Amino acid sequence: MSLEKAELTFWDKYGEGILQVLQSITVILIGFLGGGILMYLWGYDPVNAYKSMFIGNERYGMQGAFGGPLGWSTTLREFMFLLPSGLALGICFLGGIFNIGVEGALYLGAFSSFVVGYLLPMPGGIVGRILHPLLCMIVGAAVGGAWLFIPAILKVKRGAHEVVTTIMLNYIATFTTEMLVVTAFLPKTGIVPGGILTPPVRDTAMVPPLPFAGGKEVTSGVIISLLIFGVIYYLMRGTTLGYMIKCVGSNPKAAEYGGIDVDKVTIILMVLSGVIGGLVGVLDVVFTEYRFNQAFSPGYGFTGIPIALIGRLNPVGILLASFFIAALHVGARSLQPATGMPKEVSLAIEGMIVMFAALPGLFDMIRAYIRRRRAEEKEEVK
Repeated sequence: MSLEKAELTFWDKYGEGILQVLQSITVILIGFLGGGILMYLWGYDPVNAYKSMFIGNERYGMQGAFGGPLGWSTTLREFMFLLPSGLALGICFLGGIFNIGVEGALYLGAFSSFVVGYLLPMPGGIVGRILHPLLCMIVGAAVGGAWLFIPAILKVKRGAHEVVTTIMLNYIATFTTEMLVVTAFLPKTGIVPGGILTPPVRDTAMVPPLPFAGGKEVTSGVIISLLIFGVIYYLMRGTTLGYMIKCVGSNPKAAEYGGIDVDKVTIILMVLSGVIGGLVGVLDVVFTEYRFNQAFSPGYGFTGIPIALIGRLNPVGILLASFFIAALHVGARSLQPATGMPKEVSLAIEGMIVMFAALPGLFDMIRAYIRRRRAEEKEEVK
């Protein structure tokens, strides 16, 4: 007797995803409502403030996030950094690894790519302009991956928790790069208003921006970020490794019984996260500032945490969340000049919106962790 396979309905296929999208939209709207109430209580017009954030304010010459070519190019620049940061953390969280070390990989990737771009001579012409940036990217990615290989080995071999080790390594990376810049390169540049800077890299290592609307330019690093997204999307949706990552994140004990090398997956995830983090740093040195700036990151490696949560650890969701957070960051800068709102208040409003937006993803992670612990306890009892 043959059983016919039941046809899956549209809701069976996409219902869970639709519900997640509706949940995310609802909490984001609640966040905007809460921010509006706070602004009203502090004596500011919420409608005018949100309009200034996203559409701009002509009176004060502010374009907000989407009010003109400058607003769009600035938002895309922010998006370029946030997308790979969110992906680097999202894949680790999906695999049950609470990696907080992308910021350190980001700094070391940026500095190592600067060293290659500054010290290594290349022939002029099209060959040099292709090889030099490519070599900077390879070195930056390799250094970032090697950096997060350290906490991966400590976790696998010694059981050291990745949250503790990666946070400590973040401090080591940021202060080591600062020390190197101050001792080796700062005498050549001096402390300028932009912060602790190195000299620029060689011309062959500079990737020019792309022309944009209104005579503006947009960094060509956006293309690299989208390529990283494409690789991660394919990895998670179309490869055996992506399936193993999800299995390990759901129940590492069951995954091990099923023949998956959990330690190997852990190391791969941490190193891959470091590779992506290193590339985020390269995007600043080779595609944007053309030098190493100690203050170039306002915490991109940490901002990836709420982005991964808002995106529900889904590559497409992280893509949308990155664009949303980029618009929030750029738009919030318009609040002070357009409305007279203190910077601290605008940061509080932005923080409230992000907090509400990240809640569903946070609850998902907590539920997944509880399910994983219960499954492990049952296996131990057996």
